Amino acid sequence: MNSEAPTQMVNDIRLLLYGEVGDILYSHRSSLASHPLDYIVPAVWGPSQGRTLTQEQREINQRVQMVVRETVNLLGIGDMGDSQVLAVEFLVRELILHRFLCRINSLDRQYAIHKNSDRESVCIVHLSEPVGAP
Repeated sequence: MNSEAPTQMVNDIRLLLYGEVGDILYSHRSSLASHPLDYIVPAVWGPSQGRTLTQEQREINQRVQMVVRETVNLLGIGDMGDSQVLAVEFLVRELILHRFLCRINSLDRQYAIHKNSDRESVCIVHLSEPVGAP
């Protein structure tokens, strides 16, 4: 086994997860900045029983589902049992949710610092800056 393979897999997953979260945040910046933090939770997890998602939450959820599937494929765990795959999918969704919440919270802090700027401008500038592990 190649000693670079584990590092490459981690980099591929990091780029996929962080890139997609950043793209989603940028695409939905105005709306996400105007909703409470918990608005993103059903967009990541899907609707709870008896609830429906907004069109925007459905769009985000579809993208999150794609990232979860691609991450599972990158990990090469398709031959694991259903409960094991479900557990990995749970961890990936939690990581995605955590990433969203951290970035949205960070945007809120940036907006508070730059009170004279509009939220849209702060979102554009802040989301264009790389955040997280290299």
